[in-house]
Amino acid sequence: MSTVMLYTFMIAASTGSIAETAKRLRYSKSTVLYHIREVEKACGSELVERDVRKFTLTRSGQKALEISEQLLQKADELKSLPTADSRGTSTTRLRDAKRRPVEEPPAAPPDRSRLNDGEPGPGPV
Repeated sequence: MSTVMLYTFMIAASTGSIAETAKRLRYSKSTVLYHIREVEKACGSELVERDVRKFTLTRSGQKALEISEQLLQKADELKSLPTADSRGTSTTRLRDAKRRPVEEPPAAPPDRSRLNDGEPGPGPV
């Protein structure tokens, strides 16, 4: 389950419509349904009561919606943390080291014993 799936679930809960959610997010209806099913799998319970025209949240779905909103809010907070560079301090980075080209191992000398059936002497002419 990803934050994208949680967001899709939240939009679907607010619209009450798979078609409207798909239109708003520019997803196919099957993608919206897949996201909702994945959130349900992660929660281990049915979150929506499906009807032909719309769906409503179950009690578990209402709780999952609250938690999803909190999780996405926290995810946004994580994204807005200041970076080390923005505080005026330097960050430790790996420097681009000059890499030596990787040398091929020397080729093994050919096994000449097979050329003349293992007999000493000159090879085939």
